[in-house]
Parts: sequence; structure tokens; C-alpha cells
Amino acid sequence: MNEQPALIFDLDGTLIDSSAGIAAAVNRALVAEGIAPQSQAAIQSHVGRGLPALIAGLLRMLALPQSKSPALTRAIEADYSAHPGGAEMLFPGVLDALGALADQGLALALCTNKPAAATRAVLAATGLAPFFPHVVTGDSLPVRKPDPAPLLTAARATGRPQALYVGDSAVDAETAAGAALPFLLYTGGYPNGDPARWPIARRFSDFTALPGLISAHLAQEHD
Repeated sequence: MNEQPALIFDLDGTLIDSSAGIAAAVNRALVAEGIAPQSQAAIQSHVGRGLPALIAGLLRMLALPQSKSPALTRAIEADYSAHPGGAEMLFPGVLDALGALADQGLALALCTNKPAAATRAVLAATGLAPFFPHVVTGDSLPVRKPDPAPLLTAARATGRPQALYVGDSAVDAETAAGAALPFLLYTGGYPNGDPARWPIARRFSDFTALPGLISAHLAQEHD
């Protein structure tokens, strides 16, 4: 039996820097509804819990009725799926690291709150698709992260008895804790919280270090 575990990744803020593309799609939808565009920082502060939560947070911030949410959701999903960006969004070293991890025998999977259509578009545009045969998105289940169900679903899909989760945010840390999986923090993403308060097994700022970090973590667990 292959004892190598599954390694499950978040997407936005972990593998890709998508904040500019998300902000552009959101602002085009806002302007089409007669709402003033918002700063990238303001929009990014609502990223992580899925598009419905992002829109709900923006509408609350702008003191606008939540009844605008369905139209904005449709517009943003269509716009972002049509303009997902490309390889320039990848954090440095991501593709090489994923290749090395796959060569080590780890099973790779993705667990994101991004909708399925937008996820597929991003994976294809960035070259990430071949690394992730198992993908759980924000609309795969009735619940989204930080509920642990999407992460546990991704872990089960790999068929491996153990799994680790790589993410960048408070939502990811909470999800990993709820699923009782070790959490590896990429420090270059969108934390939207205080990492000092999170249960973190390992942390890294450079993807070239990730394969070695995983090897060291597994060796320590087996000691």
C-alpha cells in the first residue's frame, strides 16, 4: 500500500494571486448595477468564504439591500469565468513544486470556495489542471469552507488514508481544524486574520521549499 498521504490545496491566495482579477470582475458587475466601484483591498477583505459571502459582505459594507445579490452573483460568475487570467497569477515556484510533490507519490487535490465554472477556467488558464484530478469547489456541496465537509470530501476522493491541507487564510485554518487535518500555511496569500492564533503544523513563504517541508513533516510524524 502506498503510504504517502494526500496533499490538498486551497486555490485563491495559496496557488494563485487572483485578487486583481476578482476585483475587476466584481467592479464591472457593481458598475453595471449603478454601484460605485470599490478598492481591491476592500474586495479582497471579503475573499475566502465564497462568492455569496463576498457579495453579502460588500452589500452590507455599502448599506445596500441583499436583494441585489442574485444579479451580482450571476454577473460576476459569468465575467470571471470568461476572464480568468493566466499563468501570471501563479505564485513563483508553484508548478515546479506540484511536479516535485507528485513525483514524491503524494496524491494532490484541490478544495476551493470558488464556483466550479470559474475554478475550471482558472485551472485551465494557469496550467494547474493536470495536477488536480480531484477538485471540490464552492458549489460541489450544500456547504462551503470553513465547514470541514468540502475538505474531507476532497481527502476521501484521493483514496489515501491520511491528508494534509495547504492554505493561506483564517478560513483555511478553521477548515483544517474542523477536519482534524494538519494545516500548512502559505504566508504570501490573503490571511484575513491573525496567524498567531491558528493551529499551524508548518509554514512557508517560498514554494521551492514546500517539497522538502512536506518530507520533513512526514519524517517527524513517523519518528
